[in-house]
Amino acid sequence: MKLIAYIFLISFFTISYGQEIGQYRVTAIDSTAKHYLISIQKEDFKGVIVTKKLKRKERKKIKQNTIRPNEILSLAIKPYWLFPSNYNDINEYSIDDKIVWRKGDDFFLYQTADLKGLYYIPSNE
Repeated sequence: MKLIAYIFLISFFTISYGQEIGQYRVTAIDSTAKHYLISIQKEDFKGVIVTKKLKRKERKKIKQNTIRPNEILSLAIKPYWLFPSNYNDINEYSIDDKIVWRKGDDFFLYQTADLKGLYYIPSNE
């Protein structure tokens, strides 16, 4: 029984590790060929959320409105899974052949389950 409880605790902390939950202002929206780059800010924190563009068929299923700059959204963000952990050793990072991060930038790349393309869908719904 103790082993099951231990495994559960380890799983819980592994899944939620590195996740930041808060109110973020959308400051800009950019894109690459297959992704949206959504700049967010909260006090002194800056980040860019990478979210995959949806196909037309997928967009039709979503009833929510698209996000817009200056909107404040409640988001649970975590580091972008493809962003290298050794970012100090690289000079730039590209997505779809577009440079989205350079050494010295004052932000990092993130992901969230609360956005699908440009649609805000809180993960608790």
